[in-house]
Amino acid sequence: MKQSKKYKEIITAFVGAIMLMLVGLIYAWSVFKKPLSNVYPMWSESELSLAFTISMICWCIGGLISGMLLRKIKNSRVVLIAAALMFAGFLALSFMPSQEPEKSLLFIYVFYGVFCGLGVGLVYNSALTAAVRSFPEKAGIVSGLLLMAFGFGGMVFGSIVNRIIAVSGLQRTFLLLAVSVSVILAACQFFLKPVTVYDTKEDCVQTTIPASPVMANESKPSEMARKFSFWICFVNIIAIASGGLLVINNAVPIAQTFGAGAALGLTVTVSNGIGRLFFGWLFDMRGRRPAMLLDCSIMILSGAVLILGSLYHASVWIIIGLVLTGLSYGGVASLSTSTVNLFFGGKNYAANLSIMNCSIIIAAVVGPMVSSKLYENAGNSWFPVFVMLLILGISGLATFILLNVAAKREKFE
Repeated sequence: MKQSKKYKEIITAFVGAIMLMLVGLIYAWSVFKKPLSNVYPMWSESELSLAFTISMICWCIGGLISGMLLRKIKNSRVVLIAAALMFAGFLALSFMPSQEPEKSLLFIYVFYGVFCGLGVGLVYNSALTAAVRSFPEKAGIVSGLLLMAFGFGGMVFGSIVNRIIAVSGLQRTFLLLAVSVSVILAACQFFLKPVTVYDTKEDCVQTTIPASPVMANESKPSEMARKFSFWICFVNIIAIASGGLLVINNAVPIAQTFGAGAALGLTVTVSNGIGRLFFGWLFDMRGRRPAMLLDCSIMILSGAVLILGSLYHASVWIIIGLVLTGLSYGGVASLSTSTVNLFFGGKNYAANLSIMNCSIIIAAVVGPMVSSKLYENAGNSWFPVFVMLLILGISGLATFILLNVAAKREKFE
């Protein structure tokens, strides 16, 4: 009986990883940008980047909605809602009116940005909750592995989509995605461990990472929001995540500009996945301070390397810079998750983490939109974008230092 239960739990984690890898396609927006700009040359870089920004914002909103839905319905039903949203989104995109550029751009914003973005957020929260509930004693490593799968999705499926677009064109590709993504998600939900955030109204069941034995206190969301450490951590995430999205949004065109292929540009998503697992492990082994210091340092280094690559038009340095950016961006995802648990406890972890993740909404606006404006104003040069990445890395280091002071004053460490 115990072996059968353990087998089901392993299946849940495995299926959760597949689901997150699939919806990780959201990070491969740069795969769609180039074909879209070829079909619609009148669209500006800012207009194209806005689609990615909307999708990232709706991903965060989808996560919040998922948290509320999981209080009332099982995660499998939440996944079905996500499958329906992504089916509708990609299906509508396959019927974009190619002769009407303004209407087509609206289609991208609504059906890719809103519909698919919300679907990704719903799947993300549901799959992660099921996997962590299956392995509460190994919640850190399990969540790290699923986050890595989410990061890898852009590379794995992005490369596949890139080839399909080359052969079949955009509209047929969107139609294929509508069918395949929705069918795979609908099939995977049968294998998820059926859980809700609260099993009964009377019994609140812990579904997230257990509280650390050295926890200073347990904070409700309202209490957390009154702490200086929360706001410094919030700004730190904005700085590092904005830097990551500054580049991830443009990884393919950046690589192609400097003579590297689109596939090499997508290596940023691989390093993003590796960064999630590595920094989660480092946090457990060495603690928050060394892990966060290394993450900020890598962001600064990535900016410096990309600047050198731009000055000397060296594709090798550009690819190294993209890889370092992905590592740092992936790291902030794991470190924010662990820091919320360390500082504010496990009792209200789900609600607290959802609020902290709202920093990604700001980053999704700052990163892609700022990079587009800098690129356009510099006459289609990536150099000022790389300088901005360096500045954001330095800002992340500054807020890390302030966070150490706040943590000591508030007795979190």
